[in-house]
Amino acid sequence: MAGGRPLTKIDWEEFDKLCHIQCLQSEIAEWFGCTDDTIQAAVLREKGMGFSEYYEQKRGQGKISLRRLQWQTMQKGNVTMLIWLGKQYLNQSDKTEFDFKKATKEQLTAALLEKDATLGDSGASGNSDPKPKSKSQGV
Repeated sequence: MAGGRPLTKIDWEEFDKLCHIQCLQSEIAEWFGCTDDTIQAAVLREKGMGFSEYYEQKRGQGKISLRRLQWQTMQKGNVTMLIWLGKQYLNQSDKTEFDFKKATKEQLTAALLEKDATLGDSGASGNSDPKPKSKSQGV
C-alpha cells in the first residue's frame, strides 16, 4: 500500500445532486469534509475531466429540472411565474421605453393620444392640478 493520506470517499450520486442544485465547488468540498483541491483531484481521477467540465454537465441537468418545475408551476396558474417566463422568453417587460428624439410626428401623436386615453375623464375636466386638495383648502 502506498503511503500518504487515504482517498476521500465520494458518493458520486450525492455529488451529482449537489451539482444539480448549483452548489459551489467549495460547498461540495465542505459537504464531503475535504478541500477544493481534493474535489478537483477526485473528479479528474474518477471522471477523467476537470471539475468545471463535469460540473457544467451535471448543472445542466439541474437547470432542466428547474425549468420543468417552473413550467408546471406556470401551468397551474401561478401569475408571478407567467410574468417571469414572459420576461425571460418573450422579451416582455413592465415598462415601455419611448425614444422621443427618434419618433415620427405620427408616433408622437399616437403616444399622446394613448396617454390621454389612460387619463380618462380627469384630463378632460379642465383640472390641471394633479394634487388633491387637502382638508385645509376647504374640500
